[in-house]
Formats: sequence, structure tokens, C-alpha cells
Amino acid sequence: GRLVSIAEYHIEGSIVVVSHVETERAMRGRGNADRLMRGVVDDLRSRDMTISALCSFAAAFMRDHPDDADLLA
Repeated sequence: GRLVSIAEYHIEGSIVVVSHVETERAMRGRGNADRLMRGVVDDLRSRDMTISALCSFAAAFMRDHPDDADLLA
């Protein structure tokens, strides 16, 4: 029930531009940001939207999950 990770983004048509992903310092290294990005990607897929990952973490997540490469704008 605690907010530990956030994703800052804005929408440009059917593209979600993720500019920043951050996890509370004390909660880092536990997979929280990965779970957040998984939720973002799954939501985008269900909405037929794509992602532009400007944030280095979001970009690395997309590189690490090649099955989601079709969602890259």
C-alpha cells in the first residue's frame, strides 16, 4: 500500500513518452521499477499504444525485454 516507484510521462497521440522512472532510495534493488514498467508496457499493449523511452531505466527495460520491441515508437 506504499508508493515506492513513479513513472513520469506524457502522451503524444498514441505514443506514451516516458521521461523518468524513479524508485524511493530505500526500496531500490527489489524489482519495484521493473514491476512498474511491466505494468506500463502491458497497459500500452492493451490500449494499442506505443512507448518512447527517453529515461535510461525505461530504455534499458525495453532493451532487456525484446518481446516488447514491437511497442517502441
